[in-house]
Amino acid sequence: MNSSREVPGGYNTPIPTEILTPDSVDTRIGTLEFADGFPSDETAEKVFDSLDFMRAVEVFLQCIPAASIEGLRRGLAEVGCDAAHKIGIDDHPTSTDVTAVALLVVAGI
Repeated sequence: MNSSREVPGGYNTPIPTEILTPDSVDTRIGTLEFADGFPSDETAEKVFDSLDFMRAVEVFLQCIPAASIEGLRRGLAEVGCDAAHKIGIDDHPTSTDVTAVALLVVAGI
């Protein structure tokens, strides 16, 4: 530990460089500027815009399964399975028709 003789008086205590925030940081969203560790208004805007974009991508990716299910539902309705009590059965078990296979899977057969 430092003795009191090694620490200058007032607010002149040396700060280890490992914990200092640099004045600027180059990132994929551009250069982020800081003053005494606080982001500039432009830097804050860039970061929030980047966070908004990342969240939008996340929401889009999470909605793909719902869109896929909606496509499946519409496809089933086209072939006559338009109500919960209707099922589809493929009379050609070797069929490679994706709709027919989907009918069997959705119906739990």
